[in-house]
Amino acid sequence: MFPNALKSYMDVSPSLAECVNRKSMFLGLVTGNELIDTDIYKKLIADYSLYNGFALYVMYDSDANVQSLKYIPFETIRLGERGQLGNYVNVKYCADWSGIDTVNTRRISSSQATTFQLWTDNMQTTLDRCKAADEEDKCYNCIYYYNGSTTVYPQSALVPVLNYASAEVGLANLVYREVRTNFTPSKIIAYQKQSESDDQTFLSGLRELQGDENAFKVLTMSFASVDEKPEILDFAPEDYTQRVETTSTLCKNNIFSAFNQTQFLRLSDGGLGFSSDIISEIYKYYNNLLSSERNNLQVALRNFDVNLTINNLPYE
Repeated sequence: MFPNALKSYMDVSPSLAECVNRKSMFLGLVTGNELIDTDIYKKLIADYSLYNGFALYVMYDSDANVQSLKYIPFETIRLGERGQLGNYVNVKYCADWSGIDTVNTRRISSSQATTFQLWTDNMQTTLDRCKAADEEDKCYNCIYYYNGSTTVYPQSALVPVLNYASAEVGLANLVYREVRTNFTPSKIIAYQKQSESDDQTFLSGLRELQGDENAFKVLTMSFASVDEKPEILDFAPEDYTQRVETTSTLCKNNIFSAFNQTQFLRLSDGGLGFSSDIISEIYKYYNNLLSSERNNLQVALRNFDVNLTINNLPYE
């Protein structure tokens, strides 16, 4: 469930989403290839930016020529069995490893995962596999699993700061509960206990004041005897604003640092100014920082087209 866990943080952590989306954008655009169009490239780069890996579904003809490539969500792939040399030889695909999603009203089971052989750059091996599939009137297909290694899952930049992403999600939940559902009440109304029907009438009127659209949240307490006029008691909560802001800043700084994007954080808070020269320099710096990753991706994708080129994101 590891890739799925990373994706769940990506969906709810604002800082993580910003960093991953920016990295995807700066990894540029692909040109010169018909098999990997812009749409496929954007999807696999989005996966790479989060997981440091991606997957492609490769389909061959009987002569071992690549007929088409399809994007496969990285979180749907798990490494399978190892060969005699210790390298993985296959992977397993399941649309939803968590077992939550359904198809035709039936839950998707990981026990029914499909096994695929891993792509290899050995042409003779690929040709033999294609011929074997052709003898069964099938087309050979496999999974190209990019992880920068042949033995382990890729190491995401998020892993060292996973706790900070989790804390940021927790802070967002805290703010939501306080603002939208009035997690912290601000008043207590003490009133004299009356008949059950009178009490219900009084409480029903107060319920209309609940929630963020009408008024502050109130608590009611009934006593055997009080003054005729209901007493309103202050119930001021402790102010956690400073703690939340401090923790939020810490989380954001660490997440941006893990993705080498601290300069963009300083730019957004005005710490570096807003001149076009400064913005241009930050663009150049981050583009250069990603040059080695961009080159590695280009080498990997040129397995399917030697003319494929990944261009830098231009500053305009």
